[in-house]
Amino acid sequence: MKWSIYPFGGATLKLPQQIGHVHAMDLLLTGRLIDAAEAARLGLINRVVPAGGLMAWALETAEAIAANSPSAVQAVKRQISATIADHARGRERSSRSWATRCGRAPISPKEWRVPREAAAPLRMRSCP
Repeated sequence: MKWSIYPFGGATLKLPQQIGHVHAMDLLLTGRLIDAAEAARLGLINRVVPAGGLMAWALETAEAIAANSPSAVQAVKRQISATIADHARGRERSSRSWATRCGRAPISPKEWRVPREAAAPLRMRSCP
């Protein structure tokens, strides 16, 4: 936001799901940078490890995963990946539906910088 760059890669959709609406709005609208402790508190990361202990923690974690059933680990990874992909496809379908109903493409980068009065219909995803 500070550099007139719109958060891309689904950040505006994924972040509220991960850390909640209030925290996501705070970070996305202010462009505030946070440290590792704050990221852990918000649920963006699951652990803060001192730099000197990083390799030991990584190896310990890898060994714990490797000690589990390979087929179970693969099944969990497939299920999580499929769930993420399903959510992404749902968002894409929703965007296409809006575009079809309105007879135009979803919000394009050219529309990111519009006057306030013109932005209201775009925020509501209604046909302007």
